[in-house]
Amino acid sequence: MRVSAARVAGSAWFAYGSVLLIQAKVLWGIWSYRDLSDGDSSEYFADAIAWADHRWVDPLFSPLYTALWGSLEWLVDDVYTVTIAHRVLIVLGVSLLVLAVARRLLSPGIAWGVAVWWALLPIVYDTRNEIHLFAMVPLLAAVLVSLRFSGPWMRAGVFGVLLGTAVLVRNEAAIAAALWLLVCVAYEIRARRRPAEGRAPLPVRNIAVPFAAVTLIVVGLGSLALLRAPDRQSLGEWADAAAFKRDFALCQHYALGYEERHQGYISEGFTDCERFMQRDFDAGLPTFTEALWTNPGAIGRHFLWNLQLAPYGLQLALFDRTSGPKRKNPDYIEAQTGSGLALVLSIGVLAVVVVGAGLLWRARRRWWEAWIGERAWGWVALGCLAGMGIWVMVSTHPAPAYFFPLAFALICGVGLCTMALVDRRPRLASLRALLPLAALALVLLVPPRYDEGYSTPVLGAGRELAETVSRLESYRDRLSGSDQVLLAPHSYEVCNYLVSESRCTPGPNLRSQPAGTRLPDWLDQEGVEFLYVDEPGSEGEPGRAAIEELERGAWRRIAPADPGAAWVLLERAPGARPQGG
Repeated sequence: MRVSAARVAGSAWFAYGSVLLIQAKVLWGIWSYRDLSDGDSSEYFADAIAWADHRWVDPLFSPLYTALWGSLEWLVDDVYTVTIAHRVLIVLGVSLLVLAVARRLLSPGIAWGVAVWWALLPIVYDTRNEIHLFAMVPLLAAVLVSLRFSGPWMRAGVFGVLLGTAVLVRNEAAIAAALWLLVCVAYEIRARRRPAEGRAPLPVRNIAVPFAAVTLIVVGLGSLALLRAPDRQSLGEWADAAAFKRDFALCQHYALGYEERHQGYISEGFTDCERFMQRDFDAGLPTFTEALWTNPGAIGRHFLWNLQLAPYGLQLALFDRTSGPKRKNPDYIEAQTGSGLALVLSIGVLAVVVVGAGLLWRARRRWWEAWIGERAWGWVALGCLAGMGIWVMVSTHPAPAYFFPLAFALICGVGLCTMALVDRRPRLASLRALLPLAALALVLLVPPRYDEGYSTPVLGAGRELAETVSRLESYRDRLSGSDQVLLAPHSYEVCNYLVSESRCTPGPNLRSQPAGTRLPDWLDQEGVEFLYVDEPGSEGEPGRAAIEELERGAWRRIAPADPGAAWVLLERAPGARPQGG
């Protein structure tokens, strides 16, 4: 019976089936309780609709991701449903790829444990924006290529996937591609200086041709993305736009880091970062090189702050909580801090790594010949992804979503050290027979993440954004156009999700209304054309008396007809042009 259970635990159908069920269990109910994603996701949705309707992409903002999301729109024609569906598909797909990579790097039982660890992390599957998790798909595919094939075409193929990821998904993958290329060059140089017995080094042509071929393919895909852009621009104009995107990212993350370390909270970093850069670097949008040359101390302090947050970022990525103080929350959203459990788990994992790495080193020749050697290129690929994650963590910010590949590499490293411990204590291997029972217990006992107490990151409890988009969907034609200024909760996201092609202009936050200023006068000053109130009279929302005052003046109710309804949409009457317009 024990032998049979161990055989089941090592089988592929058990591993993939159980991980899929466990991941599905924690995702259960997501369609009932999670809101639409805010921020960047709404912008990507607008690009996805451009692909669905016109086969357009923005070459600078993850065209592969938006094209796949837009293609899903052909099957699911509903904003909320397609958004949740694409998140679920990404989560399930990445978990299965994680298992596929782990099963090639590690023993079956430990690989299963690695995949379950990953699947149970809310910081992963409940990440704020889906794009960061989607980027794991091609990166994990690159590792699989390195583990499945061999020779120059394998090395070129991995380089091509990483380079293509940099062009079509996330630009920072260029770091991993460069690291991989350096390793390949070093490997070829060593092969020529110390050729294997009985093997002549391959001609340079046999190595250069595969790399040239995959590079041309990536260039072709990048060119195709440029051709499918709605705005035709010269290569120089696209280069300028790419430079602006890169420099603006530095601007935002520098400003956010400055606010964190001086104020303990974020207020203007995302929206007014150029003021910080002008003050410290004498330019609103300097390049990294210009900033480093102008004020190396400021860049050094930015890096040092990120390094201080890095241990807590790793804790959050591995355990969904940190032992650090709230002020040193490494994420841009609320996280569980001051956790004693995170500290205990960190000490436990560190102990496994120290002892396991020591055992691996002492028997390194045996481990290399018996296990690691034939998987070496896979570990190298994983190391390149980890190097990319370390650079992003230090130079940008140690938010877990920014270094998912590093977190996965660390979990695999823990898995390899665990293999060394099991090798030293063979009786531990018998525990593999218990994995089917463990899988059953997890499926039955692990609670779903999404229930009545769930709160969407940033947006909070309920589905306010989704409900707003649903309510206003019938009025998308009226709201279409940049001259239509909509003031509503989450108006930026509403405009992106609702009228993706000809977006309305998001108005200011209602909380920014100056004290002592009448609402009609303030709406005039801000040029607002449409006002949506979710719950009249609730905190931060105009009361029914204020709405009635607007209706007696230059505003008229569009919907709903019932004056006592829970929400209201008002439009400025024709001819009553606001002063700000």
